[in-house]
Amino acid sequence: MADPVAGQVTGGETQSRGRVFGPLRARGVVLIVLLAGTVVAAAGVRVIPVLEHGASAYRTAIGVKAFVVAYRILSVAAGLVFLAWFRRARISAEGRGWHQRFARAWTFWGWIVPVANLWIPLQIMDDIWQASFPRRPRGPVAWLPTLWWANWTLWGALLVLNRGTVVVLQLWWTSQPPDPAALGHGSTGPYQPDSWPSLIAFAVAGLALISIVWTVSHGPLAVPAAAPRPKASAAE
Repeated sequence: MADPVAGQVTGGETQSRGRVFGPLRARGVVLIVLLAGTVVAAAGVRVIPVLEHGASAYRTAIGVKAFVVAYRILSVAAGLVFLAWFRRARISAEGRGWHQRFARAWTFWGWIVPVANLWIPLQIMDDIWQASFPRRPRGPVAWLPTLWWANWTLWGALLVLNRGTVVVLQLWWTSQPPDPAALGHGSTGPYQPDSWPSLIAFAVAGLALISIVWTVSHGPLAVPAAAPRPKASAAE
């Protein structure tokens, strides 16, 4: 005869697992879609002028503008969803046999605090990645998070270098304030890759992050650790 108490406990555990761990997998799927769309939109900004070489300037500008708008919308949405996923993955990584070097709050502040934002997000992602493989030998370096971060920081460095060069050249040649349009299709909104090298770095970082999100969201961190079952009371 089935134990009604055990059934209630099992059912409660199942519902709790669904509430706690379901969002990680769901957020991962949404994030992957947004990241893929952002990479495609960024590529479109650079590729459209090449594909429409010889077409009218107006037609090319319309095509590029559509991808610029899509990039700005998708990149903002992807950033917000990533922060939610990042925090949930960090929480899920606790108690998985790999020390988490930073508190949960650093999944947000690690991106904001100057200088510290050059390495803290990578170390948090590295800890999450290592914790997602509890039953296999862990290497000293998590190569996929390292690939993601190296290309992400390279993209940022190229962006600053390219935009700084434009500013210096305009000030040198014309002694006039730099044209905002020359600094990346306008002065407001997220900056898209403004050269082929920066686009390559951005795309590699995006694809690496997609692989990380998929692996973590569908790996052991998406499954709750076995909860201790309550001891059955002795029959009276």
